[in-house]
Amino acid sequence: MATKNLSHFEAPLPSAADMKFGIVVSEWNPEVTNALRDGAVRTLRECGCSDENIIVRYVPGTFELPMGARFFAEHTDVDGVIALGCVVKGETPHFDYVCLGATKGISDVMLEWDMPVAFGVLTTLDQQQALDRAGGRLGNKGDEAAVAAVKMVRLQREFELSAEASMNPRNVNLRILAAGGADKGTRINASPYLSHRETARIPIRRDIFLRPPLRNLSGRLASCLRPGRPVRVWRCPGP
Repeated sequence: MATKNLSHFEAPLPSAADMKFGIVVSEWNPEVTNALRDGAVRTLRECGCSDENIIVRYVPGTFELPMGARFFAEHTDVDGVIALGCVVKGETPHFDYVCLGATKGISDVMLEWDMPVAFGVLTTLDQQQALDRAGGRLGNKGDEAAVAAVKMVRLQREFELSAEASMNPRNVNLRILAAGGADKGTRINASPYLSHRETARIPIRRDIFLRPPLRNLSGRLASCLRPGRPVRVWRCPGP
Protein backbone atom coordinates (compact mmCIF):
# COMPACT_ATOMS: atom_id res chain seq x y z
CA MET A 1 0.00 0.00 0.00
CA ALA A 2 1.32 3.44 -0.91
CA THR A 3 2.54 5.62 1.95
CA LYS A 4 3.94 8.56 -0.02
CA ASN A 5 2.44 11.94 0.76
CA LEU A 6 1.03 13.09 -2.57
CA SER A 7 1.29 16.76 -1.55
CA HIS A 8 5.01 16.67 -0.75
CA PHE A 9 7.49 17.70 -3.44
CA GLU A 10 11.26 17.53 -3.14
CA ALA A 11 12.01 20.36 -5.58
CA PRO A 12 10.50 23.87 -5.61
CA LEU A 13 7.17 24.13 -7.39
CA PRO A 14 7.53 24.92 -11.11
CA SER A 15 6.23 28.25 -12.39
CA ALA A 16 2.86 28.35 -14.15
CA ALA A 17 2.67 32.14 -14.33
CA ASP A 18 2.18 32.19 -18.11
CA MET A 19 0.11 29.01 -18.43
CA LYS A 20 -3.60 28.28 -18.70
CA PHE A 21 -5.23 25.07 -17.47
CA GLY A 22 -8.55 23.30 -17.68
CA ILE A 23 -9.65 21.08 -14.82
CA VAL A 24 -12.29 18.45 -15.55
CA VAL A 25 -13.85 16.94 -12.44
CA SER A 26 -16.04 13.88 -11.98
CA GLU A 27 -19.27 14.62 -10.11
CA TRP A 28 -19.44 11.10 -8.75
CA ASN A 29 -18.23 10.86 -5.13
CA PRO A 30 -18.03 14.66 -4.64
CA GLU A 31 -16.63 14.33 -1.13
CA VAL A 32 -13.47 13.06 -2.78
CA THR A 33 -13.47 14.75 -6.19
CA ASN A 34 -14.24 18.23 -4.87
CA ALA A 35 -11.29 17.85 -2.51
CA LEU A 36 -9.11 16.83 -5.46
CA ARG A 37 -10.33 19.91 -7.35
CA ASP A 38 -9.55 22.20 -4.43
CA GLY A 39 -6.06 20.74 -4.17
CA ALA A 40 -5.37 21.18 -7.87
CA VAL A 41 -6.61 24.78 -7.89
CA ARG A 42 -4.62 25.63 -4.77
CA THR A 43 -1.43 24.14 -6.20
CA LEU A 44 -1.83 25.92 -9.54
CA ARG A 45 -2.20 29.19 -7.65
CA GLU A 46 0.92 28.41 -5.63
CA CYS A 47 2.74 27.83 -8.94
CA GLY A 48 1.74 31.34 -10.04
CA CYS A 49 -1.24 30.52 -12.27
CA SER A 50 -3.88 33.25 -12.06
CA ASP A 51 -7.52 32.45 -11.32
CA GLU A 52 -8.56 33.68 -14.77
CA ASN A 53 -6.30 31.02 -16.29
CA ILE A 54 -7.90 28.17 -14.33
CA ILE A 55 -11.12 26.82 -15.86
CA VAL A 56 -13.11 24.14 -14.01
CA ARG A 57 -15.75 21.99 -15.68
CA TYR A 58 -17.65 18.90 -14.51
CA VAL A 59 -18.63 15.56 -16.03
CA PRO A 60 -20.96 12.93 -14.55
CA GLY A 61 -18.33 10.34 -13.72
CA THR A 62 -14.76 9.20 -14.18
CA PHE A 63 -15.62 7.37 -17.41
CA GLU A 64 -16.56 10.74 -18.98
CA LEU A 65 -13.28 12.45 -18.06
CA PRO A 66 -11.64 11.76 -21.46
CA MET A 67 -14.48 13.48 -23.30
CA GLY A 68 -14.30 16.43 -20.94
CA ALA A 69 -10.56 16.70 -21.55
CA ARG A 70 -11.17 16.53 -25.30
CA PHE A 71 -13.69 19.36 -25.06
CA PHE A 72 -10.98 21.50 -23.46
CA ALA A 73 -8.54 20.57 -26.23
CA GLU A 74 -11.03 21.27 -29.01
CA HIS A 75 -12.84 24.34 -27.74
CA THR A 76 -10.43 26.32 -25.57
CA ASP A 77 -6.89 27.68 -25.62
CA VAL A 78 -5.67 25.95 -22.46
CA ASP A 79 -2.08 24.68 -22.34
CA GLY A 80 -2.98 21.54 -20.43
CA VAL A 81 -5.80 19.68 -18.70
CA ILE A 82 -6.06 18.09 -15.27
CA ALA A 83 -8.51 15.17 -15.08
CA LEU A 84 -9.79 14.42 -11.57
CA GLY A 85 -11.94 11.51 -10.53
CA CYS A 86 -12.33 8.58 -8.17
CA VAL A 87 -13.27 4.95 -8.70
CA VAL A 88 -13.88 2.76 -5.65
CA LYS A 89 -13.81 -1.01 -6.15
CA GLY A 90 -17.12 -2.75 -5.55
CA GLU A 91 -18.49 -6.26 -5.90
CA THR A 92 -18.78 -6.23 -9.70
CA PRO A 93 -16.26 -5.80 -12.58
CA HIS A 94 -17.58 -2.26 -13.13
CA PHE A 95 -14.46 -0.89 -11.41
CA ASP A 96 -12.14 -2.53 -13.95
CA TYR A 97 -14.04 -1.31 -16.99
CA VAL A 98 -14.25 2.29 -15.74
CA CYS A 99 -10.57 2.40 -14.81
CA LEU A 100 -9.51 0.95 -18.17
CA GLY A 101 -11.75 3.29 -20.15
CA ALA A 102 -10.65 6.39 -18.24
CA THR A 103 -6.94 5.52 -18.43
CA LYS A 104 -6.93 4.72 -22.13
CA GLY A 105 -9.25 7.58 -22.99
CA ILE A 106 -7.16 10.20 -21.23
CA SER A 107 -4.00 8.84 -22.81
CA ASP A 108 -5.62 8.93 -26.25
CA VAL A 109 -6.67 12.57 -25.85
CA MET A 110 -3.20 13.56 -24.73
CA LEU A 111 -1.45 11.88 -27.65
CA GLU A 112 -4.01 12.84 -30.30
CA TRP A 113 -4.05 16.53 -29.38
CA ASP A 114 -0.40 16.94 -28.35
CA MET A 115 -1.63 18.43 -25.09
CA PRO A 116 -0.60 17.37 -21.58
CA VAL A 117 -3.46 15.79 -19.63
CA ALA A 118 -2.60 14.98 -16.03
CA PHE A 119 -4.14 11.78 -14.64
CA GLY A 120 -5.57 12.72 -11.26
CA VAL A 121 -7.83 9.71 -10.83
CA LEU A 122 -7.90 7.73 -7.60
CA THR A 123 -8.52 4.01 -7.99
CA THR A 124 -9.00 2.63 -4.49
CA LEU A 125 -10.32 -0.44 -2.72
CA ASP A 126 -12.58 1.53 -0.39
CA GLN A 127 -13.79 5.03 0.42
CA GLN A 128 -11.31 5.58 3.24
CA GLN A 129 -8.36 4.99 0.92
CA ALA A 130 -9.80 7.65 -1.37
CA LEU A 131 -10.27 10.14 1.48
CA ASP A 132 -6.70 9.48 2.65
CA ARG A 133 -5.51 10.62 -0.79
CA ALA A 134 -7.90 13.55 -1.17
CA GLY A 135 -6.52 15.82 1.51
CA GLY A 136 -6.19 13.17 4.19
CA ARG A 137 -3.17 11.55 5.80
CA LEU A 138 -1.52 10.75 2.44
CA GLY A 139 -1.94 14.21 0.95
CA ASN A 140 -3.95 15.16 -2.11
CA LYS A 141 -3.80 13.57 -5.55
CA GLY A 142 -5.04 16.87 -6.96
CA ASP A 143 -1.82 18.55 -5.83
CA GLU A 144 0.27 15.90 -7.56
CA ALA A 145 -1.75 16.08 -10.78
CA ALA A 146 -1.47 19.87 -10.93
CA VAL A 147 2.31 19.79 -10.57
CA ALA A 148 2.53 17.05 -13.22
CA ALA A 149 0.49 19.19 -15.61
CA VAL A 150 2.70 22.25 -15.09
CA LYS A 151 5.86 20.23 -15.59
CA MET A 152 4.58 18.65 -18.80
CA VAL A 153 3.50 21.99 -20.27
CA ARG A 154 6.92 23.40 -19.46
CA LEU A 155 8.63 20.38 -21.06
CA GLN A 156 6.47 20.66 -24.16
CA ARG A 157 7.37 24.33 -24.52
CA GLU A 158 11.06 23.53 -24.20
CA PHE A 159 10.81 21.05 -27.07
CA GLU A 160 8.76 23.46 -29.17
CA LEU A 161 11.26 26.27 -28.66
CA SER A 162 14.10 23.91 -29.54
CA ALA A 163 12.31 22.86 -32.71
CA GLU A 164 11.54 26.48 -33.53
CA ALA A 165 15.18 27.45 -33.19
CA SER A 166 16.24 24.70 -35.58
CA MET A 167 13.76 25.62 -38.31
CA ASN A 168 14.69 27.17 -41.61
CA PRO A 169 12.57 30.35 -41.63
CA ARG A 170 11.82 29.81 -45.33
CA ASN A 171 10.61 26.26 -44.81
CA VAL A 172 8.13 26.36 -41.94
CA ASN A 173 5.57 23.56 -41.84
CA LEU A 174 2.24 23.16 -40.12
CA ARG A 175 0.94 19.97 -38.59
CA ILE A 176 -2.84 19.98 -38.45
CA LEU A 177 -4.57 18.10 -35.66
CA ALA A 178 -8.25 17.97 -36.51
CA ALA A 179 -11.11 16.39 -34.62
CA GLY A 180 -11.37 13.94 -37.49
CA GLY A 181 -11.21 13.58 -41.23
CA ALA A 182 -8.63 13.10 -43.93
CA ASP A 183 -6.66 16.22 -43.06
CA LYS A 184 -5.57 14.94 -39.65
CA GLY A 185 -1.81 15.02 -39.29
CA THR A 186 -1.25 16.55 -42.73
CA ARG A 187 1.79 18.78 -43.18
CA ILE A 188 1.75 21.87 -45.38
CA ASN A 189 4.41 24.42 -46.22
CA ALA A 190 3.44 27.60 -44.37
CA SER A 191 6.21 29.90 -45.57
CA PRO A 192 3.87 32.13 -47.61
CA TYR A 193 1.59 32.64 -44.64
CA LEU A 194 3.75 32.96 -41.51
CA SER A 195 6.69 34.94 -40.28
CA HIS A 196 9.56 33.18 -38.55
CA ARG A 197 9.04 35.36 -35.49
CA GLU A 198 5.61 33.99 -34.75
CA THR A 199 5.20 31.87 -31.64
CA ALA A 200 5.73 28.10 -31.77
CA ARG A 201 2.01 27.61 -31.22
CA ILE A 202 -0.26 29.29 -33.76
CA PRO A 203 -3.58 30.25 -32.20
CA ILE A 204 -6.51 29.44 -34.45
CA ARG A 205 -10.00 30.85 -33.93
CA ARG A 206 -12.68 28.59 -32.52
CA ASP A 207 -15.25 26.92 -34.75
CA ILE A 208 -13.14 26.74 -37.88
CA PHE A 209 -11.27 23.98 -39.59
CA LEU A 210 -8.92 23.53 -42.48
CA ARG A 211 -10.60 21.78 -45.36
CA PRO A 212 -8.82 19.62 -47.92
CA PRO A 213 -7.24 19.55 -50.41
CA LEU A 214 -4.50 21.22 -48.43
CA ARG A 215 -2.02 20.91 -51.29
CA ASN A 216 -4.01 23.55 -53.18
CA LEU A 217 -3.60 26.31 -50.59
CA SER A 218 -3.24 29.77 -52.04
CA GLY A 219 -3.22 33.26 -50.59
CA ARG A 220 -3.34 33.68 -46.82
CA LEU A 221 -3.87 30.69 -44.54
CA ALA A 222 -7.25 32.07 -43.48
CA SER A 223 -8.56 31.73 -47.03
CA CYS A 224 -8.84 27.97 -46.56
CA LEU A 225 -10.84 28.18 -43.35
CA ARG A 226 -14.57 27.82 -43.08
CA PRO A 227 -17.10 27.39 -40.21
CA GLY A 228 -17.09 23.91 -38.76
CA ARG A 229 -15.34 21.88 -36.12
CA PRO A 230 -12.26 23.45 -34.51
CA VAL A 231 -8.68 22.36 -35.03
CA ARG A 232 -5.42 22.90 -33.21
CA VAL A 233 -2.52 23.89 -35.46
CA TRP A 234 1.13 23.65 -34.48
CA ARG A 235 4.37 24.66 -36.12
CA CYS A 236 6.81 21.81 -36.51
CA PRO A 237 9.92 21.01 -38.48
CA GLY A 238 9.66 18.43 -41.17
CA PRO A 239 9.88 17.71 -44.87
